[in-house]
Amino acid sequence: MASFLAAGYKTPLASVAFIAETGTGPGYPIPGLIAAAVSYSISGEASVSERQKLRAEIDITQIVNLAVKDVMTETVVAVPAEVSVLDFVEEYLLQYQYKTFPVVDKEGLLGRVGISEVKDVPREKWFDVKVVDVCSKDWHSAYPDSSLQDVLDLMYRTGLGRIPIVDRLRPRRIVGIISKSDIIRALEKERLGTL
Repeated sequence: MASFLAAGYKTPLASVAFIAETGTGPGYPIPGLIAAAVSYSISGEASVSERQKLRAEIDITQIVNLAVKDVMTETVVAVPAEVSVLDFVEEYLLQYQYKTFPVVDKEGLLGRVGISEVKDVPREKWFDVKVVDVCSKDWHSAYPDSSLQDVLDLMYRTGLGRIPIVDRLRPRRIVGIISKSDIIRALEKERLGTL
């Protein structure tokens, strides 16, 4: 019974609790737990109930036509190009814990830097090497009037979780940044009707 309930309804612990409550002796829960675990793991995503979902489905089509300016964060944590790798790790990477940061100079956006760019620098040289020397100049950006669909496509193609938003007339001037967490917040606001 525990095996059937665990596989058919995706409820391994509930099925074992049911066996423990209805069984006539203390020897039933352990074999029931083993049977439930085995049947649950080999049954895959199949379920007897067609309405049962193993994970929440997100309907992103509700917000893909929004403009980036409606979703982006305007406060951008950017790394100055002349900062040492040591300062970047201590003052930016450890403090903010983003995977990548935009790198800026006096003209504006210069590139991006993250742990993957600094991991090849020997630790004893972190004080001497500047962020500008290790940052990736292969940066991707979007505009405030771009659609959210364009940004999602860009995130998918590049594998980046944060995209800088730049002024259309001055493409190195950062006006914001958009991340996956911004998009999730927009979805939640849309679901609650507050967007």
